[in-house]
Amino acid sequence: MRTSILVLTATFLLAACSDNQQPTSPANGRQVSAKGSAAGQLAPSPQAKPTDQVGFTKVTRVFSANVTVPAGQTGEAVATCPAGSVLTGGGYTVNYQTLARVVQSHDDAANGWRVDLNNANLADPAAVLSYAYCAS
Repeated sequence: MRTSILVLTATFLLAACSDNQQPTSPANGRQVSAKGSAAGQLAPSPQAKPTDQVGFTKVTRVFSANVTVPAGQTGEAVATCPAGSVLTGGGYTVNYQTLARVVQSHDDAANGWRVDLNNANLADPAAVLSYAYCAS
């Protein structure tokens, strides 16, 4: 029995130390070249921008017109992203006296950001401006 174990162990050691080396890690489908980059990937450009671009590279902020909401009324301001870009978020700025409040601030389902303002103040107007973040 000991002899069988000894022979079996020696066989495994010889196989592991042979000149015909096989990789011991699982293959993941990627080969690494001598330069250290994975095969099929492009080297970074000097401007540090990807050469095989996927996704968005630029985010801009677009503003609506400044909307004045008269005393005692409601109004809305919508900032719309230009064609070819996608809305990623938005916000608003309100210049008002007391009792004016933002009712909603949300996407308008048409590539823009909408803000609804209720000016419950009976004497002074309020102003609202919305902005949208657009990726292209």
